[in-house]
Amino acid sequence: IADYLPFVLEQDFPVFEVVVVNDASSDATHEILNQFQKKYAHLRIVDIRDKKTGGKKAALAEGIKAAKFEVLLLTDADCKPASKNWISEMAERLSRPETEIVLGYAPHKIYKRSFLNLFVCCETVWTAIQYFGFALAGFPYMGVGRNLMYRKKNFEKNKTFFSENKLISGDDDLFVNNFITKNNFSICISNDAFMWSEPQKNWKSFFKQKKRHLSTGTHYKLAHQFLLGLLNASHFLFFVTAIGMTLLKFSTIFVIIFYVIRLLITGAICRRIFNKFSENRLMYWLPVLDFAFVIYCFIMVPSLFFKTKNWK
Repeated sequence: IADYLPFVLEQDFPVFEVVVVNDASSDATHEILNQFQKKYAHLRIVDIRDKKTGGKKAALAEGIKAAKFEVLLLTDADCKPASKNWISEMAERLSRPETEIVLGYAPHKIYKRSFLNLFVCCETVWTAIQYFGFALAGFPYMGVGRNLMYRKKNFEKNKTFFSENKLISGDDDLFVNNFITKNNFSICISNDAFMWSEPQKNWKSFFKQKKRHLSTGTHYKLAHQFLLGLLNASHFLFFVTAIGMTLLKFSTIFVIIFYVIRLLITGAICRRIFNKFSENRLMYWLPVLDFAFVIYCFIMVPSLFFKTKNWK
C-alpha cells in the first residue's frame, strides 16, 4: 500500500476522497496510512480493529458506509492505476443518466518471464473478453472489484444480498450479477483507466485464488451459467473432437487443417484484443495457451463439486 496508494491519491480529478479500510491488519499499515494522511487531506481511514466477520465484503461495506460521495470507484491495495486519468476516464462513462455501473479492466503486471505469468495474464484477458463481450451482446453478468464503479444507492438497495451471501467471494461479480441489466451499464477499456495488479507468484496460490473466484460462478443467474458453460464446453469439445478424429484414424492432414482454421480465426480475433489490452506478447504463445486453458478448465471445474466449509 505504501507503493501504490500515492498513485490513487494523486489522481487528476477536481474533487474526490480516497477511503482506505485498514482491515484489522497486524503489520505497519496503520502507521503508513497515518503518515499519508498528514500529506493528503482527502484520505479517509476506516480502521477495523477487531475482525468479527471473515472476508473482504464486511470491510468493503464499512468503507462504503464511510464514503461521503454518491459515486464509488473500487480497487484493491495491491493495484496501481495506469495513469492520473483513471478516475476521470471511469467517471466519464457514468455520465449517462441511465448508467448505474461502469465495468473496468484490471490486467496483471509482468512479474517475471515465466509460463505462470503468461498464463495468469492470459486468463485475465480471457475473463475480460467474456464479461465485456457478454455485456456488449446484451448479457452483462459480472465485473471485477479491482476496477469497478457504481452508485452508492445501488449498494444500499442490494446490501442485504451482499451481507447475507455466505461466500467469502462475490463482493464484485455476484453483487454486480444481482443488479446489472442490459441498459444500466457502461464499459471502460481506455488504456489510461487500466488498473494494474500484482499477479500470483506460484501455481499453488494461483489455483487457490481461482478456486475461490470460480466458486461464485455457481451462484450466477441460470442463463449466465448456461451461456458461460456453453462457451467453455465448446472450447473443450473442440480438442476432444480433434483427439477423437486422430484416434479414429481420420486423415492427419484433415485434422491439422481443422485445427489451423480454428487457430487462424482465434488469432485474428485475439490479435486486436491483445493489442488493445497491451498484451501483444501473448500472441506468440497463443497455441500453447489455448491448449493450456483447456487443461486448466479440466482441473478447475470438477474441483468446484468438492466444496468444504472453508469456501463458505
